[in-house]
Amino acid sequence: VFANLNAGGYIVQFVAPPGYTFTGVNVAPDGTDSDANPATGKTTCVTLQVGENNTTVDAGLFVPPPPSLRLTKSASASTILPGGQVVYTYLVENIGASTVTGIVVTDDNGTPNYAGDDFVVGNIASLAPGASQTFTKTVTPPVAMCMTVNGTSMVIGALSTEILGNGDVKVTYLQSRSVVDNTYGTGAVGWPSGHTFNNLLGSDKAEFVFYNGSGTKVLDIFVDYVSAASTALYPSGYGTLGVTGGDGSVAFGSAANVVSTMTTITRALNNSPFIYSVNSPLPEGSVPTWEYVDGYEVVVKASTFTGSTFGRVEIPLIHNSPSKLGFNAQTPTRCDSCITNLAVARGFIGTTPVTASDDARVCESTTAPAALGDFVWNDLNHNGQQDAGEPGIGNVTVQLLDCSGVLLGTTTTDGSGKYLFSGLTPGGYKVRFTAPGGLAFTTANAVSDSADSDADPITGTTACVTLVAGQTDLSVDAG
Repeated sequence: VFANLNAGGYIVQFVAPPGYTFTGVNVAPDGTDSDANPATGKTTCVTLQVGENNTTVDAGLFVPPPPSLRLTKSASASTILPGGQVVYTYLVENIGASTVTGIVVTDDNGTPNYAGDDFVVGNIASLAPGASQTFTKTVTPPVAMCMTVNGTSMVIGALSTEILGNGDVKVTYLQSRSVVDNTYGTGAVGWPSGHTFNNLLGSDKAEFVFYNGSGTKVLDIFVDYVSAASTALYPSGYGTLGVTGGDGSVAFGSAANVVSTMTTITRALNNSPFIYSVNSPLPEGSVPTWEYVDGYEVVVKASTFTGSTFGRVEIPLIHNSPSKLGFNAQTPTRCDSCITNLAVARGFIGTTPVTASDDARVCESTTAPAALGDFVWNDLNHNGQQDAGEPGIGNVTVQLLDCSGVLLGTTTTDGSGKYLFSGLTPGGYKVRFTAPGGLAFTTANAVSDSADSDADPITGTTACVTLVAGQTDLSVDAG
């Protein structure tokens, strides 16, 4: 017990004794649950009023069983363009002595405080000791959205896109809590002038503009954040009115292309045990169904992009009245950032739960480095084509030039004839090969680029190759 405290906000940090670990947080009503973050031992901020005695700040500990599962997660690329894709690989291994059953592998999609975009990687019914199973998942990581505030660029949100199984496109935009959140009344956190529930009603909205694969705008909509609504529609009497009510509207295209809209405050108000229309829940984290992050979800039909494919979505405007920044209109733009995705494997030995976790970090850059390669081979039949059975040539000198011929770097091929110049600034490059003694270059550009020789037979130099941000060109070869 900490006694004689002044009114105000406090965090409690517990230190687990050796051999113990913290149990799950906020899994039951406050007073019977554990409030300690399993990773840090810290609680969220608890606000005490004058004379208040809060005896619900608890921590649960247990002795974990010996490790039985190991999860190893890796990414196909460390840097991608914003909106680009990455392939995650998940290796699940049973390193214990007992069979693990009912294994479910999930990924938080790089948004640890928001469960709405978590996804299931795979399921394993039973994994014997020493056995393993591998899953892969192609993912478009969330894109950081920035804005310059008082001369400094800051991350104000994260944008996620997902192509659903039927081809529809789901877009999620989560705002940073440094901009706005779903705390208000006595539960307001980080609001210099306070924040009320009524502040959220009547003007908060987000604009989503969709483009097809050809870059043509096909839909421009404003999504209402929360408004008073019929209890037949929302039990709490509050929720988003989508693109046709409240602050929602359609600026371009048809509302018929919008399958659904949802906001985090709508879900929180209508999934929680009480209607929090005056104060958000206290202490923070005490109501597991409450979503503190202010966010929007939109699903649009695949047919919106008829004649093409989904290209991209932009968010020209977010209106928060008020925001923590001191002004109401935010204009997010894509920016460089790094996303860490956490994966967790959960299973059982008998009835005892076992878990394993691992993460992978991918950076998104509007000027992502490029790379260029890749193969020098012995063209045994002199036809200018990479035929089956023709070997690579190792230890060949390869030089990287700019398009004016200035030398930028030198490497040599490995034992398989492979070479690579990585970490390149987007732009134009040439490659110059030096033929080993007794060998000459074969015919250039005799077949498709992926299977031909690109070296000029006289100079050993290729034509200028232009690389864009994040591109890896592995078709620059020499025979």
